[in-house]
Amino acid sequence: MARWCQENFLKYMREHYGLDRLVEYGATPFPDTTQVVNPAWRQAVHAVRRQRATVTRRAAAFVAASLSVAPEAPELERFTREKGQLQADPIAAQAQLATPQAARTAQA
Repeated sequence: MARWCQENFLKYMREHYGLDRLVEYGATPFPDTTQVVNPAWRQAVHAVRRQRATVTRRAAAFVAASLSVAPEAPELERFTREKGQLQADPIAAQAQLATPQAARTAQA
């Protein structure tokens, strides 16, 4: 009975997986040194890139803000307030960039 099970298994393997086409039955050795990326470092780099993208977006919003050709007093006041806020955003985001950069440096 056991031999019959083995023969059926080998027949199945020959038909579906090409068992007879195998050239050798050995194993291929792997090189001793394989470099891998530290997952913590990869996360730190991702955080730095995300924060830099935030700085870039906020700076682009600051540059994109513009006035009409002949601004009225309320529009000029609103623009000044918004432009001041938009100017503070990239500066604050740039200051927050130091934290992920320090984490990335610590992981290196």
